[in-house]
Amino acid sequence: ILPGECECTIIPSFSFTNREVLKGFFLSLPDVASHFDVDNNGVFHVGNTTNDLSRFIISKPGYLSRTVDLPIGAAKNPIEMWAGDINEDGCINMSDIIIMGSGFNSESGSGNYNSICDFNQDQCINLSDIMIVASNFGKTRNDYPVYKAILY
Repeated sequence: ILPGECECTIIPSFSFTNREVLKGFFLSLPDVASHFDVDNNGVFHVGNTTNDLSRFIISKPGYLSRTVDLPIGAAKNPIEMWAGDINEDGCINMSDIIIMGSGFNSESGSGNYNSICDFNQDQCINLSDIMIVASNFGKTRNDYPVYKAILY
């Protein structure tokens, strides 16, 4: 880690075996158009914009976005993200289940397959993906606990 940099790992709230699940997260600063990509291992390195805590928004299509305040340094505790906000309206509800239903039992390459709904990245939308959404059903972005980085 470089001086003045924040480092942390992002993980989904469900267990997974396919590391592709970690791809596609990104960070942005509130009210700033640019964003920072998270690497393929779910790790990000980004310059801290202050000498104290910097506020970042973490997002990925299909996940509830999350705001975190990060200090300079490397955090050893990961930031957990909740899957299921398919329509990105800030809550996981029946609207998301209806979208999943339209692609249920589809496989990659078929017309109704939606990769956003394939949370475990096994190339099909099935009961495993529904269970991931069910575990977060009813949650909103405001339900995330406050993240407190534990630095190395």
